Amino acid sequence: MSWDVLLVRLPDEVTSVSQMAHDYQPAPLGPRHDVLATVAGVLPGADLSDPAWGVLSGPTWSVELSIGAADPVDSMMLHIRGGRVTRC
Repeated sequence: MSWDVLLVRLPDEVTSVSQMAHDYQPAPLGPRHDVLATVAGVLPGADLSDPAWGVLSGPTWSVELSIGAADPVDSMMLHIRGGRVTRC
């Protein structure tokens, strides 16, 4: 299974995508250095050797963090792959 998750800043009152204005422009997540430091602090196992494209891996799953090269970082895409392990 796989999922793509987009991380952006939203106004506090937004609880559904349908409440967002079509032309909404989110505020940046933050300065590149701060975003990378936060990711490293929260996900110490993440490989950020390529700061534009981080990777976090487990035995049956992986998460690719598409951070990009922009400063400030406007958004982050998580590409999540994995599935349930069935033992016989």
